[in-house]
Amino acid sequence: MPADLADPPVDVSERLAAGFVALLRRLGLEVPVGSVITFHDSLAAVGLDDRDNVYWAGRATLVHDPE
Repeated sequence: MPADLADPPVDVSERLAAGFVALLRRLGLEVPVGSVITFHDSLAAVGLDDRDNVYWAGRATLVHDPE
């Protein structure tokens, strides 16, 4: 197997999005798959360096109820 297939690059925003959503689901929240994909895409767009950007990416893509 070629080396590039054996060791795919690590996408930090993908792992962060998946881990955060897994935590939300364990806490009993419903998170649709489409929201997870949009959250990941948003993180990839804004980056992970600014905490506020990460917060608003999650808020805009994962929160659907105003309460």
